[in-house]
Amino acid sequence: MTRRDLLAALAAVPLLRAQPEAPVAPVSIAKCGSYDEDITAKLKLMFDQLGGIERLVRNKTVTIKVNMTGPPSARVGGRAPALTHYTHPKLLGSTAYLMDRAGARRIRFVESAWGAGGPLEDVMAASGWDVRALGSAAAHVEFENTNALGKGRRYARFTVPGSAYMYPAYDFNHAYEETDVYVSMAKLKNHATCGVTLSLKNCFGTIPASIYGDDAGVDQPNEKPSTGRGEVGHNGRRQPSKSAPQELHFGANHDPGYRVPHIVARARSTSQLSTASKASPAARVRGFRACAR
Repeated sequence: MTRRDLLAALAAVPLLRAQPEAPVAPVSIAKCGSYDEDITAKLKLMFDQLGGIERLVRNKTVTIKVNMTGPPSARVGGRAPALTHYTHPKLLGSTAYLMDRAGARRIRFVESAWGAGGPLEDVMAASGWDVRALGSAAAHVEFENTNALGKGRRYARFTVPGSAYMYPAYDFNHAYEETDVYVSMAKLKNHATCGVTLSLKNCFGTIPASIYGDDAGVDQPNEKPSTGRGEVGHNGRRQPSKSAPQELHFGANHDPGYRVPHIVARARSTSQLSTASKASPAARVRGFRACAR
């Protein structure tokens, strides 16, 4: 039996069919043989198949969470990071261009750049990206390294809705509060803890290492982080900075396989729901998930 035959057989099993009351949403998938293809045309077709994005982004601030795991110097098989484990800048530029044409007021690229608290543009340039071209993809493009305070004056505290798993609230960079539409632009790749990285796992990178990093300050954030979030997020060997809400059951579980998914689930829902609660009904947070090879 081929893989195609197996998938066809599974689709025919009644138990796997969605229940009538199950929520549904349109999905569009396209294949590109390489990043040299016309990515803008492919994305435009996909957005059209979804019913268009103008109603989603017009007059809105769109925050696009990039995936740039690890330092720019890290190479897989000697290839540039964008070809292996970073989101590709061509995908970002095409998305910004199309959202600008759809009426977006502002497009902000964000990422908690690994081991850095400086400008995100510097990290992108060190990765071999044409930052100037990316910044000119739309009329109003901004960049924010959410690994620290960045260009903001304060952190935004988002309370976890419902029953908190690990933290009662999270402190984020201001960019996640100042948004109307949130986009997780992931990179399809393997992950040692979660098995695979997609749009939800990409949201783990929203928490700033200045507070949740291995070298975070004990009492206050360290605005010059130089490491990842292994001790706080993955292993739970230390608490975040005391300036932020502390872990509810510190020391009870050190399994990354438990901790990372729970942080991902709550960090994402917290940032979206808390922002929505502060917005007018006409500006409720809406977002979509995207990934690319």
